[in-house]
Amino acid sequence: MINDKRCEWVKTKVLRIIRIGGTRNRVYNVDSDRCIHDSSVKLSRRMLTRARRDNRLWGDGCHSPVSFTERHVVSAVTYEHLRSWIFSTDFLEPLKATEQSTKRGHCFAVKEALAQTWERYKVSAKKKGVEHVSERVYRRILGQKIFTKHKKDHCMCATCLRSGWRGIWDACRNLLKKIDACTIWEVTTNEDGKQTRHAPGTHLHPRLKRLWDYLRLQLHLHVETTSTIGAHCSNLKLGSLAEPRFNNTCSNHDDNLGPAPPNEPAKSRECCGDECAKRSTYHCKHCTTSFCKDHLVDNICKAEELPAGFKNDFVCCACSPNVEAQRHKQEGCASCDEVEYFKRDLMKVAKATDNADIVGRAQNVCKCIDDMVGHVTRTANQVLKTLP
Repeated sequence: MINDKRCEWVKTKVLRIIRIGGTRNRVYNVDSDRCIHDSSVKLSRRMLTRARRDNRLWGDGCHSPVSFTERHVVSAVTYEHLRSWIFSTDFLEPLKATEQSTKRGHCFAVKEALAQTWERYKVSAKKKGVEHVSERVYRRILGQKIFTKHKKDHCMCATCLRSGWRGIWDACRNLLKKIDACTIWEVTTNEDGKQTRHAPGTHLHPRLKRLWDYLRLQLHLHVETTSTIGAHCSNLKLGSLAEPRFNNTCSNHDDNLGPAPPNEPAKSRECCGDECAKRSTYHCKHCTTSFCKDHLVDNICKAEELPAGFKNDFVCCACSPNVEAQRHKQEGCASCDEVEYFKRDLMKVAKATDNADIVGRAQNVCKCIDDMVGHVTRTANQVLKTLP
């Protein structure tokens, strides 16, 4: 029986006596929450080793002093803003629970370089009136193992694989190699006798890299529910020329930005399709462009079918920008306009080769770019609809 003011034991059981070779008595205090029951005490070999070490260093009944190293202190407001910024969907994507990611401890894929997101983080903190953390702390947080670099196989949806990585990135690089291999490009001779071929791939390759990074990482940040810039307006980009039920009119702007194009009373009886001898049945409201049903589907239906009750009057793709100019500015976003400029330049150099295979490949790349723009816009529109 052990009687003590601090701790009272009803009974105890000695399992074994440990001889350490010394004559000094050792007293080991064990907390009550570490006791299994009143007849036994949980005492591990690691606890004994730590107690002997502390006894040699600090003496009987003493423990090593606790030391703390202050790394960085942030306010609660800064912490909340930093957490909401890091775990937003702007540049972070949750990983699928694959075996490889689970073993390595990866949970999120960072789609952009830290240098780019760091600048946007400072701007966001300034708008919120919050003090931002240092770049060293920002990099240390995103350098943890739960974050990994965004790679090709992280997004496995069919559109990203077929139209994005394979249709734009891989197919366009192979296309530029074929274009550069053509012998039609000008060759100049320098003063030292060295010849230089002015192939278009020299300028299109870096533009392709910037275009692909922009479509993957930046385009969704430009999409808004309604905007005076046509490239940013989801009501315009997701509208349908073929199905009125899918078309959302941009009516949130008070003032018209441009005059409406006049209606064209004249109608063409011949189809405006390439080498088409059919009689036209569908006519544009604002010009003399007319199509048969098959060529109408090719011109205004990108990823949908022509409705059964579609009227004979429609708005062709050439007149559509003039119609939308009533609600949207003529000048747009330079980054979004580069998508259209790249397609035009690619088709221009492809047609210059006078090679049907190269022209067909270029048309397929342009179609993949349009598919990716629509895919990103639809994904961003779903996020906008879920926001409060």
